Amino acid sequence: MSNTNCNTDYRILQGTRQGAEHSAPTGVSSSVPEAALAYYERGFPVIPVGPDKKPIGPWKDLLSVRPTVAQVLHLFARSGCTGVGIPSGEVSGFDLLDFDGQVGLEAYAELRPRIPLQAPVVRTGSGTFHVLFQHQPGQRVQRWLWHGRRAGELRGNGGFALAPPSLHPSGRRYSWEVELTDDFSPMPDELRELILPSAAPVAAVASFVPGPRTTSDRILEKAIARKSGEGRNETGLWLACQLRDNGYGPVEARPVMLEYARRVATASDHPYTPSEALASLSSAFSRPARESWRHSQAVAKNPLGAHLDRIRRGPGRWGR
Repeated sequence: MSNTNCNTDYRILQGTRQGAEHSAPTGVSSSVPEAALAYYERGFPVIPVGPDKKPIGPWKDLLSVRPTVAQVLHLFARSGCTGVGIPSGEVSGFDLLDFDGQVGLEAYAELRPRIPLQAPVVRTGSGTFHVLFQHQPGQRVQRWLWHGRRAGELRGNGGFALAPPSLHPSGRRYSWEVELTDDFSPMPDELRELILPSAAPVAAVASFVPGPRTTSDRILEKAIARKSGEGRNETGLWLACQLRDNGYGPVEARPVMLEYARRVATASDHPYTPSEALASLSSAFSRPARESWRHSQAVAKNPLGAHLDRIRRGPGRWGR
């Protein structure tokens, strides 16, 4: 946006409303300064942003000292103002789930049914999505993965995002897919469990990996076939231990465990939840890795090798 456009929008704020090309939620205009004022009136800190998606001039004081209406109008009448920035976290009351790039789009398509219908959703200028949830105390900015690939960020304290109708460097504007509401919904526990990294200690990642590791698909199918005889929870821990013992780290193992949970969820009257699967993952990775079943089968073919293997492994059930 040029300085002329900013001045034009400033006059709109003074009462000469004009039509707008891009839609905005109720009470939020499609002109950048007018939108900034509307966000401000809803209680959000607002920060003028330039074409590079960065704040224009000093802005940190705006997080601790609420400006006047006149100051907001002055800030957004600056030359080069093309967007409205709003910090996430405690200062604004929301956490922002960012779906970034192609992986983010794939994740959004799969996770959309788990997002509350009333949760505000922004379509960014790049065509991806931001979803707003009630701020969870202590939440900061952290990356999240989908099927082992980076899918975006969960932005809490210390985060920042552009709000509609900000202009993206591509020339497209941010817009609302689901309008901004007065209250934010908490992120559903099931959704949080799916996107956040496992709490399992990273230090326990496989210390013993004899030869090429078995594919995670094969291990998963073996677990699916096995669970009918030993139960879903017992097999879930077995699966987590096998992934660990084959050299998979917690991040790699997480989507496999969640897929196992999905496939066995309704196999009995008691639902098997993602929380139970991730608890098994955490339990498995809190212990050192041992031989995978491929290695155990190989040494068992040699009686001397099997004997030495038992001596080295010591007492206890395999894989636990």
